Parts: sequence; C-alpha cells; structure tokens
Amino acid sequence: MRYQVDAFALGGDVVGAIDTPPDPVSRDTGGISGWALSRSSRIDRVEIFVDGRSVGYAALCLPRADIYGDVAEARICGFQIHVHPELMPADCITMQVGFVVHLMSGESHAFPPRALTLRPHAEFDTVAPSPRSAPRRAHLRAEGTVRLACFAHDLGYGGGQLYLQELLRQFAARAEVDCVVRSPCDGPLRSELTSLGFTVEISPEPSTTNAGRHDQVTDALGHWLLEHEFDCVLANTLSGFHAINAAHDVGLPSLWAIHESFPLSTWSAFYTHERPGSQFVLARIKAALSRSSAVIFESEATRQMFLEYGHADSLLTIPYGINVSTIDRFLRSFDRDQARAKLGLSPRSQALLCMGTIEVRKQQIFLAQAFAEMLTERDDAKLLMVGDYPSGYSTALHRYLEEKGLCGAIRVVPVVPDPYPWYAVADGFVLLSAVESMPRSMIEAMGFGLPVLASRIFGIPELIDDETTGLLIEPNSLRSATEGLRKLLSLSDMERSAIARAAQQKIMRDHDARGYADTCLSLIERLVG
Repeated sequence: MRYQVDAFALGGDVVGAIDTPPDPVSRDTGGISGWALSRSSRIDRVEIFVDGRSVGYAALCLPRADIYGDVAEARICGFQIHVHPELMPADCITMQVGFVVHLMSGESHAFPPRALTLRPHAEFDTVAPSPRSAPRRAHLRAEGTVRLACFAHDLGYGGGQLYLQELLRQFAARAEVDCVVRSPCDGPLRSELTSLGFTVEISPEPSTTNAGRHDQVTDALGHWLLEHEFDCVLANTLSGFHAINAAHDVGLPSLWAIHESFPLSTWSAFYTHERPGSQFVLARIKAALSRSSAVIFESEATRQMFLEYGHADSLLTIPYGINVSTIDRFLRSFDRDQARAKLGLSPRSQALLCMGTIEVRKQQIFLAQAFAEMLTERDDAKLLMVGDYPSGYSTALHRYLEEKGLCGAIRVVPVVPDPYPWYAVADGFVLLSAVESMPRSMIEAMGFGLPVLASRIFGIPELIDDETTGLLIEPNSLRSATEGLRKLLSLSDMERSAIARAAQQKIMRDHDARGYADTCLSLIERLVG
C-alpha cells in the first residue's frame, strides 16, 4: 500500500522520486517506476539511468492515486520502464537508479539515484530441448482437406484475436481446412468461428507453477492430437508454446504465429507473474521455439528478437493482412456525412481516431495530454478513442479528461464489434503505443486511406515510411507527440491525399488477407506433406 504524498509539500518546481518497491526488482522484467511532476512546464521525457548509464526513456502519464497536488497531472504523474535484461546489472545485488526530467521548456532536472535491491538469479529448469524431429507425414483426407488444431489465447476483441479470426475466415472460404479451435478464454469471436463451421472448445492452459503437472497436460494434449487425427497444429501468440511442444512430442508439424515484441525472459515473467515454481516456463518456451516446424512473424524487427532461440530457416517474416475488399464494399454504401453529423462532428472538424484497447501499453492518457496541447491552436480538432473497457487505467483516463475539461474534445468509446464506421468518419489515425509489433488497427486505418501518426517502435517503421505512407514520432516524448499531432492536423489536402494514396497502395500490395492466407495455407500443406 502506498501512502498519500503531497507532491509540492517540500517545495520546488519540479518534484519526483523513484519508487522503492516492497520486493526486489526482477532481473527479467526490469520494472522501474516512479513519479515526476512540474508546476511550471509540461514534462517532455523522463530518462532513466541504471548505475550511471542511460537505459532509455520511460512511459509517461501512468495513474498515481497516491500522489496529489494542485495540478490535474498529479494523478497521472507516474512513469515506468522495463529495462532490457541485457542492460540489467549482471552480478550485483543492488543497483543505483536515477532519472532526469526533461521539460517542454527545454530545462532538465536530474534526481539523485536511489539504491534498489535486485532479485537473485532464478534457478531455471535447464533441461535441454530435444532437436526438431522430422514430423510424421500426415495423411491427407480423401477430400483433400487439412485437419488443423488451432490454439488461441483468447476469443475477445483484440489485435491478436482478430488476426486469427481473419486467417481462419480465409481458410474457411477455401474449404481446404477442417479446424478445431481451443482457447482458455471464451469471448464474442466464438460465435463467428462456429458460424464458419469450426468447432470451438474452451480448455484451460497447463500449470505455470508446477513443471510436472504442466508436462502431464502437455503429454495428454499430444495424445488428444493423435486421437482426433489432426494433421498440423497452429498456435497463435507466445502463449501457445505448450501446443507446439505437444505437437513435437507426437511427431506432428506445427506453425506458430508470434506477435509479441518483448524479450523472451520478460514475456515469460509477465505471463507467469513470476509466481513461485514458475521458473521452468522459460525453458519450455525456448524448447518450443527450437521444435516448431515454422514460426511466423508479422515484422522483421520482431523476428530478429527471436533468432537466437530457433533455426533461422524456420523463422519467417510474413506481413499479415486484412480483407481489403470488405473495406471497398463498406465505403461504397457508407454515408459519411450522415454518420459524422450523428456523432456531432461538424464539416470543419478534423477527427483523429485512436483504435485500440484502453490500456497502459497503448498510452491513451499520454495521447490525451499531447492532444490537449494542440487545442489552443486547433479548436476544430476532435479525438475519438475507441476501445474502452473497465480498468484502473480507464478510470484514470476519464478522471483526467473531466478535470482538464477535455470531454468535449476527446470522446472515449467502448470496445466495438465493428470498427469500420469509426475509420470511415475519421480524418486521421493516431497510435502512440510503447510496445507494438505491427498493429492491425493501423493496417486497417491505412486501408481506409487515413494518414497515420505512430511511434517509431519495433515493426511500425516497416509499415510506415515517414512522410510517405504516414508520420512517425519518437516514443515516450510529449514534445515529439505534440509536434506530430500538429503536423498531422496541418497537412494540406494535397499532402493528405498523397499519403492516403501511398498507404492504401502499400496495404493492397503487401497486406491483403487473401495473399497472407494463401501463403500460410501453402506453408501448412508443405509441412503436412
């Protein structure tokens, strides 16, 4: 429990501190947090130093219910960074963590370092994975279909889930795949998958705290795969590692779609919450990466992060796609003027859209703060945030908008089953996430011909050529975000049309779902033999 802190009680214009967590800092997640607040100027960036070395810039505008002051930003003055494991001290039991606050005014304020205790190195399960075996040659059924066992992490709305939905929809249209989908979490996508003719089963994931029970469930899963005569396994997201191991153990080929752009030890720590007994999970993930028949990534930047764990010839970059034809059909019958009027958007309003789950990783509060900087210059600007659901972060966002009087300019909308109308009414798209591989929402926005503003992280520069197919900014910088928004809103009609045309052409050429599905299906058929 944190005590309430009066931010400016000790005086000073710029205040803040590194948090001293009750438990030692994990070497795998490298989680460092704190808070910073300035009375006279907005904070541009917070630079973190470990043992005197800069390790990067923290994500900003995180909720802090324990901090109060006479400015609205007090409740969102938190910052956080996950230091890459390779940058964490290797042999020390403590580290000195300091930070520098860079203000929008151009001034910088350094805060003295604080000693944080590091968690001892975990005793990982170091059982070496067996090498890839030659998968048995599955027997294709008389009708020429492939029987596919598909493992999803969730059936709710989200980029990874919708990726799988679109892929299976394309498979169903070809009538070449007989599929059973297994997921630990039910959700609204279940009904659509069943309407496509696929069987959906809700089944819990194996234990992440007991290696014996985990391996027993994995072994049972392998027997289930054989009993139901599957030809191939398709796993979606890193959480499908147990299905890849099960397929390997019974000689089935597998295809693994990985979207996450985290260091592997960091993702494993997030996935298991570092519960006692969970150290074995990282070894099982590494084993799956070396055993999978093929691993596919939507961006080369993400693939590069995983090369050390697998075989380079089986780790493939295949930019995934969306159904471009459905966008064309939708726009032909959509009355944009009527829809905008219904939302209260005047003809002169410029509406920017942020489509994505309201969460820390996507940094909507940070976006709101940057957008607020623009309102004194562009009173015609509106921001639509679509993807709200109940959470502490959402509560903090709503509170900040109310306290700053921004509810008229920034509208927050719950998660929607059909995002197309929102793309169609918008004039531009913004996503300032701290971590993304290649977000589906951005691909859809470009398919709709929207100029996009995004952070220069991971696979996004593979999608956006700055000032040609969109606009890029530096991550975790309020100055860069504000200047990016200013540039986006100031595009001339000619500039906007040129970017929109180039973006649409790129999506049609490189990111059409039909071509992606054909590539994946050909890969599966080649693996099956």
